[in-house]
Amino acid sequence: MIRIEELKVFPSFNKSRAFDATWRVSSTEVSLPTELLSFRLDIAERESGPWFQVGEILTATSSAFGLAPELWSNTPGRFLRLVVLSPTGTEVANSGPFTHGPSMSKKDFLEYRDQLRRENLALEKMTGIAGWIFPRISTGCPCPDCADELLGGAPDSSCPTCLGTGTKQGYLAPSKMMLDWSTQVVGSGNRTITQQGPDETELKRIKVLPYPSVAALDVVIDDATRIAYEVRRVDPVVFKVWPVASVLTVVVLSKKDPANNLVIPQTA
Repeated sequence: MIRIEELKVFPSFNKSRAFDATWRVSSTEVSLPTELLSFRLDIAERESGPWFQVGEILTATSSAFGLAPELWSNTPGRFLRLVVLSPTGTEVANSGPFTHGPSMSKKDFLEYRDQLRRENLALEKMTGIAGWIFPRISTGCPCPDCADELLGGAPDSSCPTCLGTGTKQGYLAPSKMMLDWSTQVVGSGNRTITQQGPDETELKRIKVLPYPSVAALDVVIDDATRIAYEVRRVDPVVFKVWPVASVLTVVVLSKKDPANNLVIPQTA
């Protein structure tokens, strides 16, 4: 089964009348792992269509930026859908009609987009440090080495195949993000004393843009230090009801955690 777990849409902060989209998709089909899937975004004026493709068909990603169809605006009555495609181009799932949430007045829309622009500018030019987000697959093909499909039970936390997740692929392809580490430490991460290191007993907070989306149990890797962290909690920062940033509560992974072996793309 192919499942679209999440679809979010945001106005683009650097391109007028454009939007950015982010999504999460999982697969339990052995012949269709998520890394082989492609994605198409369609837009329509009505829930029933007609639907028109916007942008290119995408692979190995969970987000699209700067899409600017003439139909899109901050007003209600515009719909988006995510279509999942097999390697042969056959549709295997779609999200159904999706709208970007409560309608905004023009004034609110412009203020919201400016807030997103300011958050991005602060991360890019002042407080941000490059990092990578690896989304953990919550539902997928069972790991062939440690999953017990008959009896169930917890996966092997040290399994090198699934990286302790219990699903064959473990994590989706990463997205590069700017991370603001300036928020203070918030408490204990309950790590043991044998997992040495000055920060490994502390929960930390990281501020990021609200997309690509981040969820609990995802892994964050600092691009400079290559230190890996597990996300424990995600709290939105909102303008009225629309998110402009997220604050991640994270803890350093144990040195024995197989997720430390996640590979950062060579284009970093």
